[in-house]
Amino acid sequence: MKNLIPNLSLAIFATLMGLTSIAIVPVAAQGIPVEITRRFPCNGGFAVETFRSVISICPGANGAMYVGEAKDGSGYINLSATSPEDQVYVSRNSGFTYTLNLKEQKLIITTPNGESFFEDILRVINS
Repeated sequence: MKNLIPNLSLAIFATLMGLTSIAIVPVAAQGIPVEITRRFPCNGGFAVETFRSVISICPGANGAMYVGEAKDGSGYINLSATSPEDQVYVSRNSGFTYTLNLKEQKLIITTPNGESFFEDILRVINS
């Protein structure tokens, strides 16, 4: 695995990799201040911060949600999340797999061709 280019946000990375079916919507276009969405993305759950992203795992009646936000405010993704093992959360969309592994303190992004990239978790934010 290799680190992504340091100034490349998760949302931009997904776009560059040809991921077109994912909803990447600028937070500012929705009239929502970026700082508020970073601090309060959902009720309950937790969030982690990487160099480029804030990822929240939000509980819900129909299962957990993975909310990934680019720290530069360029966009976000909302995906359903499963937890195949303790402290590991997995979301999939259009051949991409996003694995949030709290044990290894990494966000792992696997592309449709099997190439994996990672971002280190800088901190865990409990809600």
